[in-house]
Amino acid sequence: MRTIAGVSGAVNTKRGTPSLNFVDSYKKYWNDSQDDYFAKGMTNANFSHSLYTQYMSKPTTSKGKYLAGLEARRKSEWRLFQTGYYDRINQQYQENAGGGSIISVADAIHKYMETNRYGYCVGRSGGLDECSKRGEAHGLNTTFEASKSGSHHACCATYVSWVLQETGYISNSEHTDSSAALNTLLMRKGWKVITNASELQAGDIIYYSYGHIEICAGGGKVYNAGSGDRIRGASPYTKNFGSMTRAFRAPN
Repeated sequence: MRTIAGVSGAVNTKRGTPSLNFVDSYKKYWNDSQDDYFAKGMTNANFSHSLYTQYMSKPTTSKGKYLAGLEARRKSEWRLFQTGYYDRINQQYQENAGGGSIISVADAIHKYMETNRYGYCVGRSGGLDECSKRGEAHGLNTTFEASKSGSHHACCATYVSWVLQETGYISNSEHTDSSAALNTLLMRKGWKVITNASELQAGDIIYYSYGHIEICAGGGKVYNAGSGDRIRGASPYTKNFGSMTRAFRAPN
């Protein structure tokens, strides 16, 4: 049976108020034996499916404005959810057992930050920090849901923590805004260590000892929240991984 742990993060964005929340909509409209195209090896999603039309297709911003770009994104999210095919990087995504889809949640949270214009915050003035420039107090929320009504800020480790929390790989109490602390945490949890960039796969967590962490999207691309431009810029984007210290792969 398809796990929906963390999937709420993939669809619970501010784009209108559906009559049902995602879990209730899923229970009402989804039938694993008929609707799970991932298990059938299909890549073309059913865009007339009631779960998509009634809940996941709402292409409006938090202010109720329709955007064609958001409509395309909703279709991409639905295709990934129903088929496991990630059309933005033109490859099939294999979900990690026991923790939900790191890539689908990473994509959804990043889209939310893009749409809602999150800023970069590291809790101090200067450098890349944008809080003072935006006239906002410093602050980072320990859960993604809290950030929606709280501080619209993130940093690289905050973002990766949110993704791992939403997918069930770390608890809310294990959240950290430190890339070094995340490196230590994943090492302690026994995630597989990757040291050769050529072996990177979608869903791997990439750590750089100079103080950065990000998520591999596959195909030489990443999801990154290491600056305001990266937070608000379209992701995933192409990057050279030559300076990575190590990467971590979720245990099966």
